[in-house]
Amino acid sequence: MKKSLRFVLMIALSTLVPLDVYSHDHDHDHDHEESLQTIEFVIPSKPGGGWDNLARSSGQTLYDLGLLKNVVYTNMPGDASLKAQRYVLEANKPSRVLAHSSSVVVNQLKGRSPGYESFQPVAAVGGDYFAWFVSPKSPISDFKSLMELAKKRPIRVGGGVGRQSEILTASVFLGAGIPLSQIEYKVVRPKQMVKALAAGEIDVVAYGLSIGLPYLDRGEMNIIGHSSKSTIKGVDTKSLRDQGIDFEFVNYRLFMVSKDIDEEPLELLRDTLKEMYKSDDWKSVVSKNRWVYDFKSGDELKQILDKQALSMADSIKKLY
Repeated sequence: MKKSLRFVLMIALSTLVPLDVYSHDHDHDHDHEESLQTIEFVIPSKPGGGWDNLARSSGQTLYDLGLLKNVVYTNMPGDASLKAQRYVLEANKPSRVLAHSSSVVVNQLKGRSPGYESFQPVAAVGGDYFAWFVSPKSPISDFKSLMELAKKRPIRVGGGVGRQSEILTASVFLGAGIPLSQIEYKVVRPKQMVKALAAGEIDVVAYGLSIGLPYLDRGEMNIIGHSSKSTIKGVDTKSLRDQGIDFEFVNYRLFMVSKDIDEEPLELLRDTLKEMYKSDDWKSVVSKNRWVYDFKSGDELKQILDKQALSMADSIKKLY
């Protein structure tokens, strides 16, 4: 039986006792003497959803593996995740860790502060592809037929306005030579996807692949493309790249800390997350959530985020 995790859920938070993320016995200068004590995962959303799931799944797994003694979860929605980002930077402590995804680059691209370059990427412990779905009764069978339709009339796309789904859909259309005037975007939450498609309110919906897979399993939607660089086992469609569209994207599930954190505690945190990632417990979490099993950290992760930001920059300028 798993240990019962002691946690504190804070939706609105004004004060917090400072926490130390690592301890070190100064009488023994050995790396293995160091161990994580407490992490406060700062989540820029209400309980539930992707970032919250990432933080709580990671915290529970770290605790169960004995890699962490205490976990604090601070849910801090507001201001397009900037409220949570400012809260992390204010502490400037390795114990206060932002749970986020590749969308962390978006605010900076929109000229909002603090941007992602104010943080150090610690590690990405998984990811998800973006995907585009249609009704099973739709005449749209793949991205080629979607692009052909877009040449005749505007395409009604459902998803999250102002979020990555809108930005990446715009990037795909622009890359295929379709002007953004041919996209009519509408806010459609995941629970509304099937109904909106069936009612003909939208032609296609854009969301994370892991969100759409349960609906595919039940035959409630069809998939016409995804952002992997190649075919995904068990997914009945080709990637956009395999359909002749030069586009691929992994939405990484990642953790970040303040840019000014020293290397020693940062490296300890990174190594601990990597140990968690390699465990069977974490593989089960990834499988359950139908994420991509992948680990990136340090400079490699920073370069990936920079590249993703560059790929979205033109679309954001034209959208907003």
